[in-house]
Amino acid sequence: MEYQCDCEYPISLVKAELQDAEILTNISKRTFNDDANRFLGKSSGGPAGYMSVEWNKNRIKNDNYFKIVKDGKIIGGIIVFYWCGKHARLERIFVDPVYQGYNYGQRVMTLMENEFPEVLKWTLCTRCECYRNHHFYEKMGYVKVSEEGDLFFYEKNRQFELGDENEASINQNLISNKQMSFSDFRNVDMQSVQIEQSNLQKALFYLNNLNESTFQNMDMVESTFNFIDMHKSKIAHVDLSDIKLCYSIIEGGYVHDNNISTRENPTIIENCTMESSKLTGCNLTGLQISNCNISDMIIDGIRVEDMLKAYLKNKG
Repeated sequence: MEYQCDCEYPISLVKAELQDAEILTNISKRTFNDDANRFLGKSSGGPAGYMSVEWNKNRIKNDNYFKIVKDGKIIGGIIVFYWCGKHARLERIFVDPVYQGYNYGQRVMTLMENEFPEVLKWTLCTRCECYRNHHFYEKMGYVKVSEEGDLFFYEKNRQFELGDENEASINQNLISNKQMSFSDFRNVDMQSVQIEQSNLQKALFYLNNLNESTFQNMDMVESTFNFIDMHKSKIAHVDLSDIKLCYSIIEGGYVHDNNISTRENPTIIENCTMESSKLTGCNLTGLQISNCNISDMIIDGIRVEDMLKAYLKNKG
C-alpha cells in the first residue's frame, strides 16, 4: 500500500515484521524521548514498552503494526487496535524527529484510514501537555470528547464524511442509545457481536454464544459470565473491577497492558493451570506464590527450583 504525495519520495505503510522490531524500537525511543524533553522538560519518558524490543515484537505478532517507509527506509511506526466491526483505536503513532515537520504524519493518518475503509469511528488518547498532538489530531478531524487524569481522549466519526447514501447500510444492524436495563435475553445467538461504550454493570450472561465478539470501552463491573463460548473474542478498554472468572478455558490467550492488581485492591488467582505461560515486562512487585507447582518455572533464564535449592543451602 503506497500513498502518492507531493513530496520528493512517496511514503507507504507496510506491515511490520519481527526483524523490524529493533529499528522501530530505536525510532520509538528517540521520538518519545524528544516529546518528553520538549513538552515535559524531561530527558526521557513515553508510553508502555516504547523502549522495549520485546514489547514491540509482541505487538508485531499480535496487532496491526505498520512501519512507515520513505525511500526504502523505516522512519516511524503506527499501531492500530482493530478486530471487527466499525470501530478502531489508534494506539500509537511515531515519526522519527528527523522527519517531523514535513506533513508525513498527516499522510500516514490518511493511509491508515484507507487501510481500514470499513471503520466508521476512530478513537485515540494523548497526553494533555502535548499541545502539538492536540492541534495535529484536530486538524485531521478528531474531536476531544473527554479528559481523564493527564490524558485527553479524541474520536473521529467518518460516518459524517461518507454521506447519507451510506446511512442505511451503516444502521442496518445498529442498536444505539437504547435503555435496556433489566432486559432478559434467552437462547440468543450473539456470534460476532460488537458491544462498545455501554453500561453492563452487574450484567449476567448465561449459556450464550459470544464467539468472536468484541467488547470495548465499557463498564462491566461485577458482571457475571457463566457457561459462555467466547472463543476468539476480544475485550479491550473495559472496567472489569471485582469481576469473578472461574471454570474457564483461556488457552492460547494474549493478555497485555492491563492493570490486573494494585496494592490496595489485589487480584487473587487460585487453582489455575498456567503451564508454559509467559510473563514479560510485567510489574510483579509484592507478588506472592504459595502452594503451587513450580516445576520447570524459569525467571530470567534461571530455574526457580535451582534458586530455591541454592537459597536453602546457604540458609543452612
